[in-house]
Amino acid sequence: MINLSRNLSRIAFRFTFWMGIFFIPLSFMAMLFYPGGTVHNHSAETYLFFENFFSDLGRTIGFREESNLISCLLFNGSLSLLGIGMVFLFFSSVSLFPEDKWSRIISWSMSFLGIISGLCFLGIALTPWDLYYTEHVFFVKIGFRLLLFSCILWAVNIYRTSYYPNLFAHAISMISVVLFAYILLLTFGPSPKESQEGLMIQVAGQKIIVYLLISGIIILSKGAEKVRKQLSPTS
Repeated sequence: MINLSRNLSRIAFRFTFWMGIFFIPLSFMAMLFYPGGTVHNHSAETYLFFENFFSDLGRTIGFREESNLISCLLFNGSLSLLGIGMVFLFFSSVSLFPEDKWSRIISWSMSFLGIISGLCFLGIALTPWDLYYTEHVFFVKIGFRLLLFSCILWAVNIYRTSYYPNLFAHAISMISVVLFAYILLLTFGPSPKESQEGLMIQVAGQKIIVYLLISGIIILSKGAEKVRKQLSPTS
């Protein structure tokens, strides 16, 4: 049973690592197939990096009333797998903190919040915003907020341990700061619907946080695999 648990953890960490790796090129491929159009410029013929949200890639129909099937499948498929990977990552992360009672309490709290966040990212992929706008926005808001709290708890637990390299805590802390800044931008920033400038600010902020977040997930999963080997050197 112990060996099975170790094997599942290894698979979970590696799966999440590769889903993070694959998401980056797949998102760029989705941009290439996007038929065009933005919130303020429905006649645009291509994906505009600083005027189109990631969510535009997941639309079933573009702003020009053209099918967005290929882009939709590429982006929503990769985001779904990433969300599943996040669920695996945070579920298996509990095994990385067996030191004491408080470490286990923090890790279970971190795991619970992270799993819900991963499910929210899956929810984002399953609710294209041209079909399910309210649900899509709900998953976005909840997913990023819960992920922030989960990352903070993970960093705290790393700092408390004697074996988990603090380098990973530093990386998670930096991601937490950027996540917090992005949540402030979402909450208090300019509306993307009201002006072109507001749209570009929100889109730029999203691009920065998403690619930093993906990089952070890759680093987290790689670090988790490294620590898992330290704790279970025979597996």
